[in-house]
Amino acid sequence: MFLKDEFLRLLEEDREFRYAIMGLLGIVNLRNAVSDLVSAMRALTEEVKGVRADVNELKSGFSSLGNRVSKIETRIGSIETRISSIEARLDGVEVRLDKVEGRLDRIEESLDRIDRTMERMIMSLEEEANYVAQYYLGQRGIVVKTGPTYLDARYEFDIYGTNGRVTVVGEAKVRAGPDTVREVNDRVNEAIKQLS
Repeated sequence: MFLKDEFLRLLEEDREFRYAIMGLLGIVNLRNAVSDLVSAMRALTEEVKGVRADVNELKSGFSSLGNRVSKIETRIGSIETRISSIEARLDGVEVRLDKVEGRLDRIEESLDRIDRTMERMIMSLEEEANYVAQYYLGQRGIVVKTGPTYLDARYEFDIYGTNGRVTVVGEAKVRAGPDTVREVNDRVNEAIKQLS
């Protein structure tokens, strides 16, 4: 026991002895290794803290991005709903336009028929007016052949005829009032001035 006590005392009191023993036992290398390990653990702990901060920042960014994506999805859903509504309304408008086009086609056909009928009526009215004018002039002993005439685009007359002594100028109208007579008279006077 004496040796053990002496050995423990030297370890406690003699620093050089203690380092020599530590060197022999490899404790210095172990101490250095533990010191290096502690330094590495501190550095690793700092790295982990940095990584945690980065991860938390990424989580926050992803959360914000998720909220924005959710809002965008909601807006897109709203836009899709509005587009569907507009498409449905456009389908209704197309159906109504098809009906309107059908009606317009029928109106156009009716107008064409009316136009042709009016043209035939006007032609027969002009023919009848010339026949009646010739008949009444013949009743008074005046023989004049009448018919429609065109001096130019402005001066078209439904009844016109001359025998050298008498000239007859007139318009064939379904209805004629004082204004119509004045208008025909003014056109005849203008035509006379043009021809003079």
